[in-house]
Amino acid sequence: MPTDNPIFTVVVPVYNVEKYIKQCIESIINQTFKDFELLIIDDCSTDNSMKIAEELSAKDSRITLLYGDKNRGVGYVRNRGIDLAKGKYIMFTDSDDWIEPWTLKLLYDTFQDKDVTSICYDGYTYLDYEQKVCEGKLIDNVEGYLTFTPDNICCGSDYCLKAYTTESIRDKKIYYPAGLHFEDGEFYFKYFALNPKTYILADQLYYYRRRENSIVTNKNMGIVRLEDIYQVIKNIREFYKERGIYEKYKKSLLQLTSTRIDTCRNICKSYERSLPLSKDILKEFNFPNEFEDIRKKSPYFSVIVPFYNVEKYIEKCLESIQGQTFSDIEIICVDDCGKDNSSKIVKKLAKEDCRIKVVKHSKNKGLGAARNTGMKYAQGEYVLFVDSDDWIDINTLQILYDKIQETRLDVISFKVNVWWENLQKMTDMFYFSPFVNLPEGYFELNDANLYTYPSCVWNKVYKRSFLQENNIYCPENLYFEDVEFYFKIFIYAKEHYVINKNLYYYRRRDDSILGSSCSNPSVAEHMFDAGERIYKFLVKNKLFKQYKKAFMYLVNTNVNTWRTYPNVEKQLLPRIKSYLNNVGFPDKYYF
Repeated sequence: MPTDNPIFTVVVPVYNVEKYIKQCIESIINQTFKDFELLIIDDCSTDNSMKIAEELSAKDSRITLLYGDKNRGVGYVRNRGIDLAKGKYIMFTDSDDWIEPWTLKLLYDTFQDKDVTSICYDGYTYLDYEQKVCEGKLIDNVEGYLTFTPDNICCGSDYCLKAYTTESIRDKKIYYPAGLHFEDGEFYFKYFALNPKTYILADQLYYYRRRENSIVTNKNMGIVRLEDIYQVIKNIREFYKERGIYEKYKKSLLQLTSTRIDTCRNICKSYERSLPLSKDILKEFNFPNEFEDIRKKSPYFSVIVPFYNVEKYIEKCLESIQGQTFSDIEIICVDDCGKDNSSKIVKKLAKEDCRIKVVKHSKNKGLGAARNTGMKYAQGEYVLFVDSDDWIDINTLQILYDKIQETRLDVISFKVNVWWENLQKMTDMFYFSPFVNLPEGYFELNDANLYTYPSCVWNKVYKRSFLQENNIYCPENLYFEDVEFYFKIFIYAKEHYVINKNLYYYRRRDDSILGSSCSNPSVAEHMFDAGERIYKFLVKNKLFKQYKKAFMYLVNTNVNTWRTYPNVEKQLLPRIKSYLNNVGFPDKYYF
């Protein structure tokens, strides 16, 4: 039953979400904690969103429907909710998202138990276009009190997964900017400068929907008015000046400006137009010398994507990288002269996102050469390889970044999901079972276990300077180029760490190199070449004795592969004999 003084007010702004609004509303009215009002505020939708809301409202008197006279944006609508709220506590839920049924109960109990005016809580990301909930979290998995200061306020999340005492917002006149994008950021910087103490809940209570036509989707970032970004910063600056805290938070605003410039890097057509705006703001802050440093900043990650005849897969691959929650990246696409529409697709995406750089070979050179070309152009501190028919989890780069900050290692590995194209089925990594079962943490690779670890290039992230200093590149004009690259990586890297999360989606298809190679004698011969190259490398560097057991494992793997294909084995017998002699193993090892 509704009351005149509900404990909670839940504000839901609505604009053209007929596909999602029912799920959102039902997640609120089915809460285990019943004492709340739900304000559904329409921003002049032109679809059936409010018809759906009206049907639900007729069955639940806790719902209040409000209508706007014209479309004014989500900031204006949330402010209206703040002014009309009757609840002691207030929270905001976007109309295409939803919450767990125990959300209000947990928030209420936390407010009663903790001396705070706000609670920050965690959530999942839901990929609408894949019908999938991501495991990665939106905030750090640390529960407890947090006090924001000028030094750490920029490290927090300005996204609105928070609940507040209504009084703490109204008394200090903290509102969202009306009609501007990035309204969450302005509210966040205002609120936590004046109400610095909060409580972090590690519980995942919220489902944040990423969908094709939302404002934050990378494909649509071109529609964002860049002036809004800088207007928000100016609004915060004026707010701080009015309250006498500008000098205290001046450096925080510079950091915010730097972050927003990075955001503009994602908008290819708009980055150059944003530079004068950035420069003007930095001059106002008396930090003009910082501008060139910010402009010339290198990306943290270089993601290298070689592509060749993958028109069916390349768009999904690149969109999984573009949509990362960690955005300080460059995406280097190496065109290896395919004959389908892959190049057109990549160029189209590059026009929309200036983080994508396209490099074209003069002729087809193969995967190893394409990866090397990508490394040649890479500017990032760390390098990641993604094959063009695969894709990565939305939180992959954020998880890698966090682990790099913790370990400071040259190489970090992670686990993989395998998508079987012909079966339309997902499994864990189907080979290297010791690696699949390996727990998270530091581990030691040695002669006994080196080749039980995945030799693939794409389930690892590498420090670029480490690759350069040790002259580690992929062999060219050779299949199975991963194997030599892998041996060198783990011989030169001093420490190793594995993340026990599946961050990469490997597509196994019948027409891929791996899917068709072993039964093809001309391709299978490359196994010999790869083995002989590794053997020569080990001997030349006086490492063969140290890694003989690992190398024997490699040879044994090749032997077992050839025996699987009798026709191939028969054709290659002379080469097999020569190979075994060349790598120091007698014929009897095989025959």
